[in-house]
Amino acid sequence: MIKAYILPPDVPSWAVTRVMDALTRHAPRDMEFVSDMGEAQLVILNVIGRRDKMLRMAKWIVGSGRQYAIVQYVLRGTLKPSTGDWLPLWGSAKVVWSQLDLASAMRQDGVSLSNWQFYHRPFGVDAQVFRCENLPRDNIIFTSGVSTNAECVKEAVEAARRSGKTMIHVGKILSSLGEHVRSYKNIDDTTMARLYNTCEFVAGLRRGEGFELCAAEGLICGCRPIMFDRFHYRCWFSKWARFIPENFRPETTDSLEALFRQGAEPVSVEERNEAMALFNWESIIGGFWQRCL
Repeated sequence: MIKAYILPPDVPSWAVTRVMDALTRHAPRDMEFVSDMGEAQLVILNVIGRRDKMLRMAKWIVGSGRQYAIVQYVLRGTLKPSTGDWLPLWGSAKVVWSQLDLASAMRQDGVSLSNWQFYHRPFGVDAQVFRCENLPRDNIIFTSGVSTNAECVKEAVEAARRSGKTMIHVGKILSSLGEHVRSYKNIDDTTMARLYNTCEFVAGLRRGEGFELCAAEGLICGCRPIMFDRFHYRCWFSKWARFIPENFRPETTDSLEALFRQGAEPVSVEERNEAMALFNWESIIGGFWQRCL
């Protein structure tokens, strides 16, 4: 029996919660998750930033005879954007999993790391919950999040208003968004899946780095993702998403309005099946644990 501990992030994160849940649900049968890190043989570090703190944590783990693995969500958006700063943390890890191509970033930075275990895979979707239903898609787009600026909610709101469409927003409820916006907060996954199924598009419009799990979940529910034309989004969504330039707010709003007036091309059964294969939690998590153990 292997005892494992998953270190939660300093700041609550919806995406990290999804990953932590998948790590436990699809863990090997001989894995026991403990609530005290001191009892664990293997510690999983969720890395969103705070490189110095993570490095101190890693040194304590190794010094106490334990091992650690990493799930790295952000790189260039941290206070230590160079891969060279992260090599000591990555080099001692059993495995480093990221949706970002860290190996390519290392080549860009002119650094290298031998004998490290890099697992470049996306995050996944629970296809038992998030599935396509035969519902009227009366809303033009599904947006989510608490940052209306970083996740371009205001741009989507204005573009929907201009094109005379209604939309769904899940996250921080702002009455100023307008009467054409239906806002929800603290909903369960079943309700979220139903809301995806009422929308033509799903927004995956985080500025800077990201993965945007809602884009994958919405895609499985039949929404066409809209994402910024950045490598870390094209890497996983190139076959299915509609891409727009990452511009200032007025230009982004114009790009969204053009897509809204055109309407979304329906997601075909073949596209959904292919996406479900890529974003399959069981396969993704299975590969992670195999490399750890």
